[in-house]
Parts: sequence; C-alpha cells; structure tokens
Amino acid sequence: MSGRVHWWDGILARSLMAVVGISLLMGGAASIIAGQVVGERVYARATQKLGELLDTVEIMAGVACFTGDEQLANEVAQGLLRNSEVEHVVIRVGEKEIAHQSRHGRHELANGIAHAPVVKRAIHSPFMADEVIGEVMLEIDEAAIDAQVRDVARFARTLLAALLLLVIAASAAAMLYLVVRPIKATSDRMHRLDVTSGKQLRVPEGHERTEVGRLVDDINQLTGRLVATLDQERELRRRQEIDQRKYRNLFDNAGSGISLPTRMAISTRSTAPSPR
Repeated sequence: MSGRVHWWDGILARSLMAVVGISLLMGGAASIIAGQVVGERVYARATQKLGELLDTVEIMAGVACFTGDEQLANEVAQGLLRNSEVEHVVIRVGEKEIAHQSRHGRHELANGIAHAPVVKRAIHSPFMADEVIGEVMLEIDEAAIDAQVRDVARFARTLLAALLLLVIAASAAAMLYLVVRPIKATSDRMHRLDVTSGKQLRVPEGHERTEVGRLVDDINQLTGRLVATLDQERELRRRQEIDQRKYRNLFDNAGSGISLPTRMAISTRSTAPSPR
C-alpha cells in the first residue's frame, strides 16, 4: 500500500514523542526526588550552620549563664537572631529563662520549645569545662528554610528542564542525521530505481557497516537476483521462439517435400502415351 507519508507518521516524529514522553516521566520523578533531597540537605546545612553559630557565642553565653546576667544573655540572643535561619532563641539556667527572644515577637513554646526543628547546646561553666550550667535552644525559621528549599528546588528543576531539552534536541539531531536521513535517501532512490536496468542502490556515506548499509546490501542482492531471473526468463523465451521457428520451418519444408513428388507423379501420368 503506497501513499503520502505525513510527518507525524515518520520515524523522527514517533521517536521524538517517545523521547519526550520518557523524558517527562523521568524528569517528573527526578524532580520529586530532587525536591526531597534538596529539602533534607538544606535543613541539614541549616542545622550545621546554627551549630557553628553557637560555637562562636558559647563563651559569652557561658559567662551570662554563670553570672545570671539577663542583659548579656539577651544580647547574645539578639546576636543569634541576626541569622535569617533563626526564628526563636531561649537561654536557660536550670529552669529559669534568662533570655527569650523571637524574630516575630515573644511567643510561648510547648515544653520550652516550638514545633519547628530545634538546635540545642549545653552551656558549660567558663571556669569548669565539665560543669553544665545552662542551655541554649535555637528554633529554626521554617519559612526561611522553606524559601531556600523552593529556590534551590526551582534552580534544580530549571537545570533539569534545560538538560532534558538538550537531551531531546541531541536525540532528535542524532536520529535525524544517523537514522532518518539515510533511510529517507535510500527510500527515495528505491522509488526512482529501474530494477530491470540492473542498477543498484548506493550505500549512504558512513553507513557501510551499520544496519542501514546491511539493508541496502540486502536490497541490492534481491535486485541482482531479480535481474538474473528476468535475464533467464528472456533467454528461455528467446530459445522458445527459436525452437518454434525451427519446428515451423520443418513442417513447412516437410509439406513442400510431400506435395512436390505428388505433382510430378500426376504430371508424368498426364504426359505418358496411352496404350493402344
């Protein structure tokens, strides 16, 4: 069945649709996984950063807890709140809070701590390193962390989308130049090929050892067999015609040979003298 081949029925279009579908599926799964991994890494990095931040104020917090200086403790808490990832700071000496600062105003914490992730650090005496005299608790600002997660995830998705587009474009170019073009060129040559002339298809350049080249070789072999069969058929017909001419001449000559003696015999009878 022959007819016009539409572009959406071609190998390139079907391959591209398959590549796009697989890329979207894999990209969606990768985006979900990337979002989860990014969230965990951002929270882990924020926790590590806050731990390092506590290291820088540990000595001042120890002095404030040892002396019970609420002003110094609140200054330490305000310094910690300058970090955008800190939402709430509590400094305690035993059960007593000597500092309680919040980025958005003071609020009570359940069991002394909020529902958000928290970093705790025991405060040791500045004079006896083994003696714990207080505790600092930092509540992570989930809104700030979530904003960072969204930014990083958005960047990761943008990068992933760009990579997918590059993969699709590269796949389309590779299929176009390595598969579609040689197949189309071979198909066009086949449409114009005169099989009876014995001409053969030319293997596309660079495809001498590929499946396309093998296909062209197989077509050429079939064409050669077809031409040989046609030549044999022509030779058989030519021999049949020669044999038919021979038999026709033989029959014609045989008929002439029979009729000539008969005419001679009749002529002899007519010219012979009649008996008296």
